[in-house]
This record gives sequence, structure tokens and C-alpha cells, in this order.
Amino acid sequence: MESPCGLSHKWTRGHQLVWIFGEVLSGTVVNFRSHPLVTSPTQEDTTTNAPEPSAESTRPGGFLADTVQELKLVVWPSRQQLFSESIAVILMVSLSAATIAAVSRFFGWASSQVFR
Repeated sequence: MESPCGLSHKWTRGHQLVWIFGEVLSGTVVNFRSHPLVTSPTQEDTTTNAPEPSAESTRPGGFLADTVQELKLVVWPSRQQLFSESIAVILMVSLSAATIAAVSRFFGWASSQVFR
């Protein structure tokens, strides 16, 4: 299918929805029933690529074995990365709390001045 801008590529459902949403925001009247990008789901859209559960994962101990296997794939942060990102989170939370407290105090003061 050719895109409205003349480029030829495969349109995914996300591309279609973003393009239609952009038309709606720009004030273009969109007739959703006859719009060329609104189609019924295809076989490709409805099929799932989920693998069938193996015999090992259906056993009671299979879940634990699968969990351990997945945890081996996790890329754990280094000590330095963990420390620096923790500091960044603590600083941002502190800054956000201070900002909210300042705004709250300001509005408290302003309302006390108005409603004397």
C-alpha cells in the first residue's frame, strides 16, 4: 500500500492509527468506514507467534527452572552504574518533592491572602 505522502512501505496498525489521529487533530474530516487505511484484521494480525509450552514448563518445577533460566539472561548493572543511577533517582525524587512542597506553600499563602 502506498502512504499518503507517496512513499511505498508496509503499513502497520500503529502507523495507520497515528496517521488517522494526525488527520483528526489537524481538523481533516475522516470517514472511518471508507478510509483506505482502516481495514479488517488480516491473518497476519490475528495469528500469535507464542511458542507452545514445553513439557518441562508445564511440570510443577518447570516454572522455577524457567525463572532461573530467564534470570541468567538478565544483564545486571555494575556497582558503579547502580550507585550513580540510585543517586540520580534520589536527587530527582528530592527535587520533585521540594517543587511540590514549594507550589503547595505558595498556593496556601495565596489562598490565605485571598480568603482573609
